[in-house]
Amino acid sequence: MKLRFVHYLSITPALLIIVGLFGGGMILALVRALGIFPAYGLVVPTLDFFERATGSSWFLPSLALTTRVAALSTLIAVLAGTGVALGAALWLRPSWRLRIGLQLPLYLPHLIVANMLLVVFSQSGLVPRFLYAVGWISEMSDAPPLIYDEFGLGIALGLALKETPFVAVLVFPFASSVLETYGRVARTLGARAPTLLFRVVLPMTWPAVATAAIISFAYGFSSFEIPYVLGRTYPRTLSNVAYELYTSAEPLDRPEAIAIGVVIVLINAVLAVAYFAFSRRYDALLRQIRVGQTA
Repeated sequence: MKLRFVHYLSITPALLIIVGLFGGGMILALVRALGIFPAYGLVVPTLDFFERATGSSWFLPSLALTTRVAALSTLIAVLAGTGVALGAALWLRPSWRLRIGLQLPLYLPHLIVANMLLVVFSQSGLVPRFLYAVGWISEMSDAPPLIYDEFGLGIALGLALKETPFVAVLVFPFASSVLETYGRVARTLGARAPTLLFRVVLPMTWPAVATAAIISFAYGFSSFEIPYVLGRTYPRTLSNVAYELYTSAEPLDRPEAIAIGVVIVLINAVLAVAYFAFSRRYDALLRQIRVGQTA
């Protein structure tokens, strides 16, 4: 009991700073979203700005686009990242070089990733030029639009490129640990790679995969840079709409922009609850693996 108290006491300063900054920012944002702007003569709380934001003609298309690109990018990242992690755990020996190789793409800035996609997939990019050069298309404009498309595929690809290494980094240690403990036992019993993968590794690493998926979706839902570079003028993701309203020359657009930000935070709060629910299974899996390693 005393050790637990000392542990909580040791993290109190950092916790106070985090809670103070985040909590203070949330309170200020909520105050502004309720229309309290003394500098503009607004001192009476009102829900008009929330109603104006959520009742606008652009809100539902923007919400649909934001949800669609977040879900699609999460699906691509989970499949690709989990595949990379499982492949590395099955066929490569754990080493510091492998860990650095998995983590290296995380250091690429979002704007660099967005510009890479523009260079490769835009209507005048490398892929349309190649298709035109080999005669598969008569004009470069005939190439399928993967950037600035209405569905948001370009945005989803950009987000997936950033989320895939994160999923791989999160899943790989668990997959590697499972193979070192329970996988070794399965091999001695004659299990081959497919059986080892689908009957041992995947069932024991799914809490890590689910946790990575929740974090990736929350990131994709609130991301700003990649949708700003690769998105169309309409509809735009909620974060881009909030930015445009906040930087508008009309002062009364700012409370509406902050109201959109509060909506994004509330949706992410629901995802945070789901994350904590899965994190318990994540911790239970980690304890189970550690018990297997000491057995």
